[in-house]
Amino acid sequence: MLSNITDQTVQGLGMVALAVIAVFIGAQKILKDWRSTAAETNVITLMHSELERMSQQNSLLSNELGNLNSQIINLRQELHNLTLENQRLHTEVVTLTNEVSRLQAVLAMGA
Repeated sequence: MLSNITDQTVQGLGMVALAVIAVFIGAQKILKDWRSTAAETNVITLMHSELERMSQQNSLLSNELGNLNSQIINLRQELHNLTLENQRLHTEVVTLTNEVSRLQAVLAMGA
């Protein structure tokens, strides 16, 4: 009978020990999951903040790109106008050169 009580006590202590170990392991798992969830939340929060910052930067860059595009269009128009003026001046120089040549020929005939 004493051996039976001892066996039951050992079994009871073994069950209690297993229960304590199971509670300890469960607590560690819950704590680990909570920490990883907190870390994931922090990472997601940081990523969200970075996306907002990048969105604002993207808007600024888009506006500046639009301004730059407008300036390029204006510069192309000015270049076109200058090219036309240059061609007109070149034609005038050719005309004046021909007039000078003709005048020199007339002067050479008169002399």
